[in-house]
Amino acid sequence: MDTEHEFEVWQNGGSVAWVNCGDRARAVAEISHYAAVYSKDGPVEVFEVKRVPFDPARSEAQPSGYDGSKSLGERLFDAVATPDPSNTQAQKMGEG
Repeated sequence: MDTEHEFEVWQNGGSVAWVNCGDRARAVAEISHYAAVYSKDGPVEVFEVKRVPFDPARSEAQPSGYDGSKSLGERLFDAVATPDPSNTQAQKMGEG
């Protein structure tokens, strides 16, 4: 399997450009060009992306309190609807 070199340019919290290339020097040159172009609109961050195999079925991959019977939407709703008591910002917002 050939090695792919992947880079991303992020701006304002989101990916705005990416490069995926087998030639590392070319990938770095291209992502540097994109970073220079986008930096005209404000600060950018450049990331080198490393892919790591992930198996969600492995027990240690599951978050604490994971309930496989609920959909992702149900788990997200539960997380939003039930504030974390250790979150002092949420407590301050509720005091107003």
